[in-house]
Amino acid sequence: MSKMIGFAGLDHLWEDPVTLEFHRFKEHARTVRYRCELEARGFDLYAPRFLLSDATGEEAPERILVMIGMTKQQFQGIGFHGVPQSREAEPGLLHYRFAEEKVNSKRYNVFYDDQRYDLYVPNEVFGDKAPPPELFLRIGAPG
Repeated sequence: MSKMIGFAGLDHLWEDPVTLEFHRFKEHARTVRYRCELEARGFDLYAPRFLLSDATGEEAPERILVMIGMTKQQFQGIGFHGVPQSREAEPGLLHYRFAEEKVNSKRYNVFYDDQRYDLYVPNEVFGDKAPPPELFLRIGAPG
């Protein structure tokens, strides 16, 4: 069981969205693996096929633009012990919740159509800021 760290001081969270260009690397059944080279390491993105076709009109374009940012608001589940819930997917947009801290990245995930999709964000993206409890990921086609 992993421990969530760095979320107590919300004023120290990473907030600025980042936009990166990714290139198609390998196709899988439910996802397409894209790669972006950062300064220190590569960023592998396993983009859900349904999100790609919604955002770009293609199942696996050669290049995509990806914006990753902090989701500002969550909504509360119904009931006395309701827990914060992620939003539903919108065309080209998913909201991921923090799941686990890794050595070189933070793992976020989202459940869509009874499937889990993971997002491993390299530590380099956050810099010296704490990662937020929820991120949005928006995919678009380069102009």
